Amino acid sequence: METIFLSVFIIVIFFLIPSNLILIVFVPISLILSNSNLVPSLYNSGNDSDGVNVRIQDILILLVFVRIIISNYQNRLTIKISALSSNIKLDNTISKNLVFNFQKIIIIFWSVLLVATTLSYYRFGEKVFYAEIFSLFRFSTQIISFFMIFYLSSKDKKLYDYYKYLDIIGYAILLSAYISFILYIFFGITFGDVQETQNTIRFFGPIGDSIGFIISLFCFKQLISGQLILASLSATIVFLSATRGAIISLIVGFLVAFLMQKNKYKFNIKHIKIILFSTTILIVFLLVLYLSDFGQVLFESLLQNLSVVNDRFTNPKIAELGLVQRQASMNLAFQVFIDNLLTGVGYTGFRFIAPEYEDYKYIVNEINASNAVATANNQYLQSATDAGFLGLLTFLIFIANSLKLLKQSSKCLSPKLGSYFMATRIWLWSLLIGNQGAAWMLPSSLISFLLWIILAIAAASVINKSTIKDVFE
Repeated sequence: METIFLSVFIIVIFFLIPSNLILIVFVPISLILSNSNLVPSLYNSGNDSDGVNVRIQDILILLVFVRIIISNYQNRLTIKISALSSNIKLDNTISKNLVFNFQKIIIIFWSVLLVATTLSYYRFGEKVFYAEIFSLFRFSTQIISFFMIFYLSSKDKKLYDYYKYLDIIGYAILLSAYISFILYIFFGITFGDVQETQNTIRFFGPIGDSIGFIISLFCFKQLISGQLILASLSATIVFLSATRGAIISLIVGFLVAFLMQKNKYKFNIKHIKIILFSTTILIVFLLVLYLSDFGQVLFESLLQNLSVVNDRFTNPKIAELGLVQRQASMNLAFQVFIDNLLTGVGYTGFRFIAPEYEDYKYIVNEINASNAVATANNQYLQSATDAGFLGLLTFLIFIANSLKLLKQSSKCLSPKLGSYFMATRIWLWSLLIGNQGAAWMLPSSLISFLLWIILAIAAASVINKSTIKDVFE
């Protein structure tokens, strides 16, 4: 019955909702609902850890892809992988080369994963191969989304529409986190993921334990835009989650933002007045919030969580619970990488190969953390185990060119859009440096999907930089 309802829902969305709205709004919402187990998989031939399942967001993406192909066929247009933006006027050779080279790097990155995953059929058998290829299929829908959003962004106005959609998603995520907090604290109702221990309560909301990393993107954007109140509320959610990696990433992001901006502007009396005014407004807001019943509960919970966060960093016994498990998992992942240096073990194949190692028994029996090998617990090691040395190399090249693209796009757009790309650049640096305890380029990762979306808009913006300013003036 659930499958029938979901099928009807997909059909209705496909025929009534524009493609850009599906990709920017409905797919992320579906991803969140699927990760929260509020929406079941459409197809599942095993348990969720096998990865052999198809979810609603995968079908939505593929249907939009089919719609674009049919639309272009009817208009007698030719779609090429390296030029999905065939209706975009290319007036700048440097911009054209930057974007098209970036597209080629994405294809190479995906091809390396595909080859490594295909080889797993001959090395590890059908069961492992089918699980890996389904995971790669779901990850491929994110990559397809990049090309489709890039194509749909060919009209200048849609770039601003995407900016508004992303902002709405950020506000929705922030609101859902505070709703989770309010419902649990005042009414005892659990909405999303709430973890209570003797010392504290960790709030993740419907997003799950990645909320701290995701909300950081919007926190950086709000900070750059001068929205200090919203930035403070977003940062508070990071600390309420009490996630060490997210807190470190947030601090790293603040440092990166400072280093990016310190030599960009020369401060004068006007800037000082703006800073003092914004700070005053923020202090007044926090004071009014603190005097309210909700504010007192919020500050009390925040201070309690800050105490626990301090213990999670400084108390050896508490820190050992998570750090030892992650260190053991990463050591195991490094062994798998060394033993499969050339080809890796296929996309997300680490979880299937890990049980063959002695360290796996230590993780399961001594640390009692069998879920610790679901991923390599580190994105660099995840890419290395996925496709060996070439997988790690192509991942690093992809990241380097992503940062280059975001830097270029932040220079050529209106302040609003430019601040979004600058925030994403800061966010990506914060993940690369601060998040050393989790993998995030995964099939069900909202982090990676948001990154693909913003990179697509940035690529289209670089191509259109000569005309887009006119739209906002």
